Amino acid sequence: MVSKFIRFTLLSVFCIFCFQGWGQNIQKHYIAKVLPDGTLYHTMPVTLFENNEAGNLTFDLTYKQNSKTVTLNFTYFTKQPFPADSVQFVHDATTLSGVVWKLYIEPDRKVWKHRYTLSEKFEKFAPFFSNDGTVEAIVYSAGSVCHYKMKQSAWSSYAPVGFKIFEMIEINEKSNKQQDKHTLENSPVTIK
Repeated sequence: MVSKFIRFTLLSVFCIFCFQGWGQNIQKHYIAKVLPDGTLYHTMPVTLFENNEAGNLTFDLTYKQNSKTVTLNFTYFTKQPFPADSVQFVHDATTLSGVVWKLYIEPDRKVWKHRYTLSEKFEKFAPFFSNDGTVEAIVYSAGSVCHYKMKQSAWSSYAPVGFKIFEMIEINEKSNKQQDKHTLENSPVTIK
């Protein structure tokens, strides 16, 4: 009898731990701040790309409610200064690309640290984080190219989180638009 109880308890504890992994906990990966003119979403910096000769590429994303664009800030390292003029983040059929704006370039021990920003349409981001295929970041500098390959294990664990964050933002956007429409339709109109 005691043996059955212990087996049942152990099995229950095991199932609880197994099923906790099924859902993605995205809360530690982003910050949402409600401002008077809309909610601001910001993802925490994540390093998903590497170049064996140059170093890693880290990025974070910022989106402001109703803005239609996402700001992608990224930091990459090279052995020599490599000022970027444009970048591409390629994931199968989805490409995030464009001219970049320099935030800074500075020495960091034996390498150079570069920080840039790029704005892209909101609707391109959720498909970008689908888990299938390969992803690459390509930094362009005056005709030269530096490739950053994805870290497979890091991408596999982060892609569902990134997808879920953009799914959440999209649901909140739709909900806010429906709420605004309902408020307009049901608010009393005063004619003077």
